[in-house]
Amino acid sequence: MAVAMRSEHELARIAAEFDYTDQAHLTRDFRSMTGLTPGAYRRGLQQLMGAAPTERG
Repeated sequence: MAVAMRSEHELARIAAEFDYTDQAHLTRDFRSMTGLTPGAYRRGLQQLMGAAPTERG
């Protein structure tokens, strides 16, 4: 899932690909595993890589 979270795909699409019932379910599981929301994870990766943050997921 970490590779998918690094992509630019919308969270709803990632949730569907991993058979979650919805984006909220993915977010809850992701937060319980990492301590971060998917959006916070993506922003952190962007900062590490020096990319400008996006508004998506």
